[in-house]
Amino acid sequence: MHSTTVQVTPWYRQRWPWLLMVMPGISLILGAMMIYLAITTNDGLVVDDYYNEGRAIGMTMARSELAATLGLSAALHLTPERVTIELDKNPDVAAPRELILTIIHPTQAGFDQTVRMPAGQDGQYSAAINPMRLGNWQVQIEDGERTWRLRGKMRLPDDSRSVIRP
Repeated sequence: MHSTTVQVTPWYRQRWPWLLMVMPGISLILGAMMIYLAITTNDGLVVDDYYNEGRAIGMTMARSELAATLGLSAALHLTPERVTIELDKNPDVAAPRELILTIIHPTQAGFDQTVRMPAGQDGQYSAAINPMRLGNWQVQIEDGERTWRLRGKMRLPDDSRSVIRP
């Protein structure tokens, strides 16, 4: 009779259990990181009050239509520290005393700027602005009473001069 002894190694000294645990372990770590990011970062694209936002869209569309009726367009010139707007309009429309320029970053609200621009003696509106990042921007120009608006898009640095039409 011949007896053989098989030496059994404990499970934690074998490589297969560890290889099988790698993927679930990585999934747990990445899941915890995603939960941390979801809790600590700001989701600026989500609107809390979507009903009122939807109602406001109808009101702002009427302002864009009024700008088209008045024959408005704006030539926008942007430098790193200053913006100048030359407003083109029908001759029978009075020039506003000031314009409100809103420069909107499409994804990060922290870079948005709103600037009040008083009318100059040469019919141009000019004001200082904060430096802007390169990339896509949305531009909104309104009169001081916010009765009409012009909206457009620009890409920096390519569109430092652009025309905004209704």
